[in-house]
Amino acid sequence: MRSALSVALKRATVLGTVAAAAAAIPLSASAAPAGPPTDDALPGVAVTSATNAWAVGSYSDGTNSQTLIERWNGSSWKTVTSPNLGGPGFDNALTAVAATSSSNAWAVGHWTDIGLDHTEIEHWNGSSWKVSASPNPGSNPVTGSNDLFGVAAASAGRAWAVGTYTNDGSTYQSLILRWNGGSWTQATSTNPGTAFDGLQGITALSGSNAWAVGSYSNGGANKTLIEHWNGANWTTKASPNVGTKGDNLFAVAGTSASNVWAVGDRFDGTANQTLIEHWNGASWKVVKSPNPGGDRYEALFGVTAISARDAWATGSYVVGSTYMTMILHWNGFSWKQVKSPHPSGAEESFLADVASTRTGHVWAVGYYTVGASNRTLIARFNGTSWKQVTSPNK
Repeated sequence: MRSALSVALKRATVLGTVAAAAAAIPLSASAAPAGPPTDDALPGVAVTSATNAWAVGSYSDGTNSQTLIERWNGSSWKTVTSPNLGGPGFDNALTAVAATSSSNAWAVGHWTDIGLDHTEIEHWNGSSWKVSASPNPGSNPVTGSNDLFGVAAASAGRAWAVGTYTNDGSTYQSLILRWNGGSWTQATSTNPGTAFDGLQGITALSGSNAWAVGSYSNGGANKTLIEHWNGANWTTKASPNVGTKGDNLFAVAGTSASNVWAVGDRFDGTANQTLIEHWNGASWKVVKSPNPGGDRYEALFGVTAISARDAWATGSYVVGSTYMTMILHWNGFSWKQVKSPHPSGAEESFLADVASTRTGHVWAVGYYTVGASNRTLIARFNGTSWKQVTSPNK
């Protein structure tokens, strides 16, 4: 099953749940709904063309979680064989994927050994997925833990992965790994929080312009964390906080040096609300966003940008007592909710991530629940509306 840390960071809504997550993002700072503990979920998606897209996540073999990778070939989604570190009896889960071509893709997540998480990075070389060695700075054999939640690729020779790690089991630091074309190494990242620093999402616009987002805490309410790569080092950029009891950022995407979006949630002590921030080339500003669940629950987990006047964000909100998919669209002037799939017979449904090409191929992924099981959920924008597309389940 997922560790308490990774559930808190990527949210119970998109990966299933375990007992609690107080060691990572305090639930009092940003409460998340509890999803089912087993079966299939897709928290990450990437697309490079009309005939090449990837979705990653995990499924349960009845005892342990195992990696799940699916590929779109232009006509259907098919499961692709993927490695599981540690062998039988070990948990493995993938949380994000990035691709630059049909022969270059990266998937990241973690595998668990004796209750401790280790980074997991897998690479697609055009014919198969292979494990790529990755650092684990949280190396204490008793209390160390390492998790990756986001990945971005600027080219075949440049990629980034982000997450969090701990050595003592109580103080977490941001984790950034860099692919130089030959190996993954840890990059120096900022840690403004004294109790917790974690990165959820990353985007790479060029070799000298990348953004990573997450949250940090000094022991109280969470604050937004945004870091920028200028080609030489990572530095913290000032970012707004509007929730009286906490703010979190889960994803980031952009098209240029003056158009970058970050999404997440804010908590006012009663309910979570959507949070969207925009980089205009000089500063980060909060942009008004819909909250269709009113004062109950809303959160955004994924974002993608096609142009300055075309962007998408995905997440979930509550209708009555049911969690529903949420899709928001930026038209150049404002964010508006659009109709999104809720599978027939589903008791709950969630969209965890969204990805697009500059030519307008847009996919969103997540899961929905039926009884005690969750099933993969994949949706596509056909230029007019969002439709569910059949996807495999293990």
